[in-house]
Amino acid sequence: MSDRTNKRFESSYQQFEKERNEHDLPGKGKPLSDKFLKEDALSGIVKQANYTPPWIEVQQEIGREMARVVKRMEAGAAVASDIEVINEHIRTYNRMCPSPSMQRGLVSQDTIKQKVEHWR
Repeated sequence: MSDRTNKRFESSYQQFEKERNEHDLPGKGKPLSDKFLKEDALSGIVKQANYTPPWIEVQQEIGREMARVVKRMEAGAAVASDIEVINEHIRTYNRMCPSPSMQRGLVSQDTIKQKVEHWR
């Protein structure tokens, strides 16, 4: 930038500082609310817009499927093919997730009861 442009920006900023009293800002010096600290900005906007991202819809459906399979297992039914279907849905979910840290592991007959709560 030219020296003239720098001076113009500097002058504008100094005028802004004079007109704006930072000491009168509401909430200055107060701790941030728990709600603000627990969720990121995008999550808040998505909740307010009443929008459910597609991967969350898939996650909820997987949780419902897993609960049904657990009930069938407890009734003594064979569920190997059901678990394979769930694992295919988990693979789809993992491909849809915007972040690798959100991906989930596959389930088996031994682990499905413990993992069903994580999917709800």
